Amino acid sequence: MSALFNRFRERLLSADIAWTGAEIGCIAWTGKYWFDETDRFVQDIEATGGAVISVAETNHTAVAGIGGYAITDPMLFRAVPIGAPVSFLTLTFPNPNIELSELICYIDRGEGLPFTPNGLDWIVQPDWLSKRGWFRP
Repeated sequence: MSALFNRFRERLLSADIAWTGAEIGCIAWTGKYWFDETDRFVQDIEATGGAVISVAETNHTAVAGIGGYAITDPMLFRAVPIGAPVSFLTLTFPNPNIELSELICYIDRGEGLPFTPNGLDWIVQPDWLSKRGWFRP
């Protein structure tokens, strides 16, 4: 399942996001999480289980897509520590305090998930189809 969190949906509907300048982060998680669309920040997910193992950010590139802009950059996770498998990802608006990063999207399906880290870099690529990016608003 891949799904948007409610607060992000509200921001989309009110045109509160400038995609071409948006800073988007991706967090890889271990453990189990039962999606709750009312979760707003990373700290809400941490309370339900799982651990953040790595954080990556885009190069701030967006392209015009159907109904708006979609971030299309792959995410680079540097030296993902050896440990439990990555079971899901979240896209966020990064905050210097990671726990206060606002949630955008939950992704628990994808080629290569779950992924067992081996200490090397890991590149996560959004949908390969042209102009679809990480999600469709």
